[in-house]
Amino acid sequence: MLGYIKGRILHKNGSELLVVANDIGYHISIPARLASEAADGDVCELYLYQYVRESSIELYGFFATDELSFFEKLISVSGVGPKTALGILNVSSIDKLKDAIAHGDVAMLRGASGIGTKTAERIIVELKGTIAMAGEGSRTQGSDDTDIIDALVHLGYSASIARRAVDRIPPDITVLQDRMKAALQSLAS
Repeated sequence: MLGYIKGRILHKNGSELLVVANDIGYHISIPARLASEAADGDVCELYLYQYVRESSIELYGFFATDELSFFEKLISVSGVGPKTALGILNVSSIDKLKDAIAHGDVAMLRGASGIGTKTAERIIVELKGTIAMAGEGSRTQGSDDTDIIDALVHLGYSASIARRAVDRIPPDITVLQDRMKAALQSLAS
């Protein structure tokens, strides 16, 4: 089993890297939001998940062990494969995803490509008790954020764009109406 690689990025195509280590090239899929940190010619270190199927072997890479661990938890959920798990990781940071699962925020998980309400609910049910939250006592706007996302979706924005707008709201804004205004302003800019 492959678990780690250090090599030079020969080519980047979207969220897939061709990493050369010891004169061997490895195709490695990484979360799209991490792909912006990688460029052709860079030396990278990735923690790997090797997914073996009857017809193929696929590698998924992560810059940190907590990303890999969270990915493994996601694919342990019935009906969530590696590509779907990568899509979930593209929605937001791991801390915000853990917070969403802990607080039952279905809307955030629905923002991932290929995730419907039933799958989002299944992820929450299966992982809710197994995920340690970052900063247990931190302020969360879980239900307010869900209301804002739902309102933005109702206005015609996609769930992932709405989630990104909510993620850009400054943490010092706590009143729901002000948070909604801030989200709309971030979409307008």
